[in-house]
Amino acid sequence: MENIAKLDAIFTTERKRKQGLRDVYDRRRRDQCLFLETRMRSLLQNPIS
Repeated sequence: MENIAKLDAIFTTERKRKQGLRDVYDRRRRDQCLFLETRMRSLLQNPIS
């Protein structure tokens, strides 16, 4: 019976870990998009002649 509990705990931590990694990845990607967006805006506002 305690084996099932152990397995359940392992799966739960694994799921949380994967979710955490996904959150980090999403945040990084969102930051990158924001950076590109601001860069494009600044280039549009003062174009290089």
